[in-house]
Amino acid sequence: MPYCTECGAKNDDDSRYCDSCGAALSQIKVSGQPIAKGDDPISLFERLTFGKKISASGAGLAIICFFLPWVKACGMSLSGFEIATKGPTEIGSSGGFFLFLIPICAALIIWLVYKSAKGVLDKNDGRIIIGISAVPILILLIFYFKVKSELGGAPFEVFTFWFLLSIISFVASAVGAIIEMQSDMDLSP
Repeated sequence: MPYCTECGAKNDDDSRYCDSCGAALSQIKVSGQPIAKGDDPISLFERLTFGKKISASGAGLAIICFFLPWVKACGMSLSGFEIATKGPTEIGSSGGFFLFLIPICAALIIWLVYKSAKGVLDKNDGRIIIGISAVPILILLIFYFKVKSELGGAPFEVFTFWFLLSIISFVASAVGAIIEMQSDMDLSP
C-alpha cells in the first residue's frame, strides 16, 4: 500500500491521487511506515519527471552557452561575458538588452521546474515554461539573421556551435514542458 508523501495517508495500490489530501502520488511507491509531512524520502532530482528533467537540463545548458563565444566573424567575437563586461553600448543597446534576457529566461525556467517539483505550481506550469522558452528562441533567431546580414557569410562561418546549441537548449526546455503537459493529460482522471 502506498503512503502519500504529503500527508502520510494510506492509499490503494491503483490510486493516482491521495484519497485524503488529493496530492498526486509519486510513481515510486513507498510502502511500510507512513511518512510524516516534511519528511523527504526521495531527492528533488528523483522527483523530477522526464519532461521536467529535459526542461531544466536545456535551461542549464543555455546559461552555460550564454557565457561562451557565440559569434566569430570579421575579427569579432560575442558572448554573454562580453555583454556583461563591455556593456550594451559597445554591442548596440537593443542587442545587448535582448541578449541579456536570455540567461534571465533560462533562470526563470529552472526556477519554475524547481517550484513544480516541490509541488507548489499547478499542472499547467508547462505553458508558462513554453512561453518563457519561446522568448529567447525568437531573440536568438532575430539576432542570427541580423548579424548574418550585417557580417555576411554562411551561417556556419558567422556563428559558432555554441550559438546554435543555445537555440537547441531553449527548444529542449519547451519540448520538456510539452512532454510534461502531455503526461499530465494522460494521468488526469
